[in-house]
Amino acid sequence: MKSFVHLFVFLAMLFFVWLGFSSQSHAGGEDGVQHHLIARYVPQHPQNLTDLWGKPLYTLLSFPFAQFGFKGSLLFNILAGIFVAWLTFLSAKKLKLKFAFLSIVFLLFAPEYFYNIPSAVTEITFSMVLIGSVYLLLCEKPIWSAFLISFIPYARTEGNAMLPLFALAFIFLKNYKALPFLLTGSLLLSLGGFFYYRDIFWIWNQHPYGDASSIYGSGSFWHYYAYAKFIWGIPLIIIISLSSLLFAGKLFKNISRKHEITQNHWVWTFAIFGSFYVYLFGHSYVWWKGVSASLGLIRVMAGTMPLAALIALLGLNQILSVFNPKLKVMHGIIALGFVYLVFQSCFMIHRKLPFSGDEERKLILEAGDWYRNSDFYPANKVYYFAPSVADAFLVDPFSSQRGYLESALQELPSMSEKTLIVWDGHFGPNECRLPKDSLLNQPNLKLIARFKPQSEIKSLNEHSYEILLFLKEKP
Repeated sequence: MKSFVHLFVFLAMLFFVWLGFSSQSHAGGEDGVQHHLIARYVPQHPQNLTDLWGKPLYTLLSFPFAQFGFKGSLLFNILAGIFVAWLTFLSAKKLKLKFAFLSIVFLLFAPEYFYNIPSAVTEITFSMVLIGSVYLLLCEKPIWSAFLISFIPYARTEGNAMLPLFALAFIFLKNYKALPFLLTGSLLLSLGGFFYYRDIFWIWNQHPYGDASSIYGSGSFWHYYAYAKFIWGIPLIIIISLSSLLFAGKLFKNISRKHEITQNHWVWTFAIFGSFYVYLFGHSYVWWKGVSASLGLIRVMAGTMPLAALIALLGLNQILSVFNPKLKVMHGIIALGFVYLVFQSCFMIHRKLPFSGDEERKLILEAGDWYRNSDFYPANKVYYFAPSVADAFLVDPFSSQRGYLESALQELPSMSEKTLIVWDGHFGPNECRLPKDSLLNQPNLKLIARFKPQSEIKSLNEHSYEILLFLKEKP
């Protein structure tokens, strides 16, 4: 069995490498490209390691891979995702769950995790820290668990919500010595960033998220459940819900009857179920209220997917416990039947592989090809917002070579000649609040190229997507 698991994991890694390198579209879109760029330019700009939007832990771990281009960043996430699958399997074994191998299947073929693995988004790193901390707790290494989980806010900011849950786990497990180590990540990062910001409290004062509800809007509290089919898949969400109800009932019964509760029960309660539901309901709340720059993106749920896999496997074990334990063949048939449903659910969502459809990035790459072969290359400075422009137009986004599209009009009078402005129909009218007409009407700007997709694309807030290139001329 061990050899089979090793072979399956190895083949899964090869499959995701093929998928990532062959796909034209990747989870996260421009967000993923920006994460790659922050990591890519760490050698030239070490301060990128303190970029809180970029997530310092992700940047630190991925920047050696990012030196090999965007595919290097994809490879980092793929290797991390496979490692997460292995840790999930080891955790299932520590929890003494039957068919522990299926936790790998439940994780890798949950539709949203499947889509996020070959990408450059931070959810995979977040899930790696989370399941690694759970595994260390199950191995009775609470101090190392606390040390690792202390870095989770720097993989994704909402990781702050995990720290109180692990603190409760340590308290109920009587691992009091582990509690101070929950501060390790923040203390080390505060000290590291102090030499750049000259501010020991920079991780609070440099907080990158504000109120973006006027751009991103808000929605139903039950938004993520409405998209359960695309996040976990119908088979998994059904068994996760069943498992949660059965576990809660059993825990309440044990507490009310003052039965002894095992250590693993406290791990389940706080580190697994607690983390999963606090994360889910926390994201549901901020999307409902339209705060913390939430866009209601379903990919964020990939962060707790290894916990979802463990909860689903517990549910399957609870179902199998109804049948006579001697009927091993029947148990195997039921388990295989459920695996089939998980695979079917995943590939009903992702019918066409490799992934395609990122027409915005495709158009940016086309514009970049044109620009690099034109007489206008290289420009003295390039104003833009979409991160793919840095890739396509060969711009160091953290140097004086880069200008910010949202400031283009204000800085127009002081711009030097041969300054290029790249306006796109996604970020231009939304995040930059810069309508294209405000640039078209400027006498000192010359429209040198215009790129439109073959079929109309509606971007955020129903703006038609196109790319316009302007060059600053003499008055």
